[in-house]
Amino acid sequence: MCVTSVRAWTGIATGRLCRFIAILAAVAALTIVLVRCAPGYFSDERLLDYQHYAVASTEVHHARDIAGSTGQQIFNTLVALSHGDLGRSREFDIPVSELVAPRAKNSAILMCKSMLLGWAIAVTAACLGASRRILDVSSAGIASLALAIPCSAMVTLSLVLDVGGPVLVMTVLIAARDFKYLVKIVEKTLFDSHVLQARAHGISDWNILRAHVLPSIAPDLAALGMLSIIAGVGVLVPVEVLFNLSGIGQLAWNAAMNRDLPVLVCSTLIIATVFTAAEVASNLHHPWSQYEA
Repeated sequence: MCVTSVRAWTGIATGRLCRFIAILAAVAALTIVLVRCAPGYFSDERLLDYQHYAVASTEVHHARDIAGSTGQQIFNTLVALSHGDLGRSREFDIPVSELVAPRAKNSAILMCKSMLLGWAIAVTAACLGASRRILDVSSAGIASLALAIPCSAMVTLSLVLDVGGPVLVMTVLIAARDFKYLVKIVEKTLFDSHVLQARAHGISDWNILRAHVLPSIAPDLAALGMLSIIAGVGVLVPVEVLFNLSGIGQLAWNAAMNRDLPVLVCSTLIIATVFTAAEVASNLHHPWSQYEA
């Protein structure tokens, strides 16, 4: 029985690892295809100047010959990535790793701050809202309003009013998204038999939450935490671009604007890795469909 369980676990882990690698390879390949098919990839602003047209045209043709066809470039890029070679930036002419490392750190710090504050607000509001129905209704209305406002509009409002910053915007979005799940989880747990019995014995709401509710929903909170990462990464690009923060989101945006394919592939892979890893981790627990409104 033990050997069978180990084999089954190994098969599941291998399948998920292969799926993870396949997704990253598909992301890299599709990124290359989209950039190569975009108008003006092999172009230079000097082509518009007749004085430099000959030199620019020669360099463009040379770059096209080196890159080869789209299929060749996809194959070469995947082989290089498998050996840890991230390539060299076309715009800055430096290794991509030197661009990515400090910006990945800044994005990670921003994500951690926003998630900690967002969860503190969401958990507190969910616990209070589940025990007091009036507060639950008002909190649900505020959360729905926050989710209805586009991220870019929220950032613009923050800049115009000079209130808050990137951490506040991401905190509000994460807290509003997680609140609707957390309040339903807490409400469901509050009606369990042992919780009702504890309440009948006159135990305070705080002790019930601390001793009965929170321990029982810990696995669900862990899975929801992974989904919070997905939500945070989803708004990372507009937040960093509009607030002019040096992070992975802004790097990906600038690379797309300047057709810097090596940087764009690397930054896109980082975002895809976080997405896929969080999605795989969240699937280790119960699906969230049972908590949908």
